[in-house]
Amino acid sequence: MAKEDKRIEEAAVDQSAGVAPVDKPEAGRIKKSGKKGKKFATKVSGIEEMRLEKKMKRQQVVKSLTKEKEKKSMERKSKIGRKLAKLLEKTMQKRRAKKQAKKSPGKAGLSRTLSAINREWDSDEIASTRAATNKPEPASDPQLQALRIAGDEFDRALQGTRNIMVLFHTPSCVYCNKMAPEYGKLAAGFEGSHDVRIATVDSSRDRDLSHKFDVHAYPTILLLADNGKRTIKYDRLRTAKDMASFIKDKTGVASPKPV
Repeated sequence: MAKEDKRIEEAAVDQSAGVAPVDKPEAGRIKKSGKKGKKFATKVSGIEEMRLEKKMKRQQVVKSLTKEKEKKSMERKSKIGRKLAKLLEKTMQKRRAKKQAKKSPGKAGLSRTLSAINREWDSDEIASTRAATNKPEPASDPQLQALRIAGDEFDRALQGTRNIMVLFHTPSCVYCNKMAPEYGKLAAGFEGSHDVRIATVDSSRDRDLSHKFDVHAYPTILLLADNGKRTIKYDRLRTAKDMASFIKDKTGVASPKPV
């Protein structure tokens, strides 16, 4: 009671002096509440740091999970792509095989086709047609055959005669047989000459000689001058007079007999 009375008196004095009363216990509580506030603030900041740390860890986990998902997705897509590529390649191979089969039959189909052809070929109808149309190969003109040289005889002729006029022909060549009379006249005109010889080569029999002189068309006439050192292709009319004139122009040798 004495303390209470004293506080009331001091408040009355202060009021009369114009000073606000000071409540000492209240001031102590304020000071005490300030310390608690600091501790509370420290605690709150710690909690916030923990929340931020947890948030960051959560974000890292989410990122890692997202990367793993993307990786798995890419692997799955690549596997699917490889499978699709294999399927596409198999499909293309099948298509190519079908096209090839259409273009050319297989072994079984080919054997069947050949057997069918052989049966048809051996049939009576085909055999009779074949017999009716089968004609013997035409023979060369006798005049051309009389002048024929071949093989070793050709080489000996080149060494023994300074100039040789050679007609390359085949039995089936119509133009060769047509010019045979004129070529026979040319041979008769140079008969007995030691400088010029008139000869023929049957290319159907002596293919090596034709290949040697690069002859692929018939008739072909070549003048082998100076023992075969010069090869001159005849390019004039296929008459005895023109051929004799050609020989004289290229070798200087005229026919002993009139052509």
